[in-house]
Amino acid sequence: MLSRNEDELVALARTGDPDAFEQLLERHMPAIRAMARRYAGTAGGADGEDLAQEGMLTLFRAVRGYKPDGGAKFATYAQTAIRNSMAAYVKRHLKSPRVDSFSDLDKPVDLASPVEDAFIKKESALWLEALLSDFERKILRLYLGGHSYNQIAQASGTTAKAVDNALQRIRRKLRHTEPGSAGS
Repeated sequence: MLSRNEDELVALARTGDPDAFEQLLERHMPAIRAMARRYAGTAGGADGEDLAQEGMLTLFRAVRGYKPDGGAKFATYAQTAIRNSMAAYVKRHLKSPRVDSFSDLDKPVDLASPVEDAFIKKESALWLEALLSDFERKILRLYLGGHSYNQIAQASGTTAKAVDNALQRIRRKLRHTEPGSAGS
């Protein structure tokens, strides 16, 4: 594909040209990765990969929302949007309360919280229950409770290595499965 300037690529990507968006993504990925690495250290457990995905989604939205006559170059507009999006992601992760057990999701819904949130939490709990083994759910509950690998190992009668292996399996399962399609 010909090397095009950014305004041409944005215009083509807006029409649905996947090659144009791919070129924009290639141009902006180094900055997205750098920002993700920087924010991952402050994200209260947020993963650098999750932040990079957030950045890629924001780039896609920036293509849709960019106005060439708005006074800023696309790169400036996109970088600002990506930075703001990652900062908001970190802020959400730092504020979100941790669930200590799946039974917490059965408690009555606080009227101040949206009903949709409660439904999504309940569905997520059911999905996790179907996706993870009893052992993995126990490990995950303890991990989300802020316990160290050694504390989890002692509480579950296993080794820290077994805890690490279980958490790796959980991460793999969560990355390769979407809610509604439970399976190992």
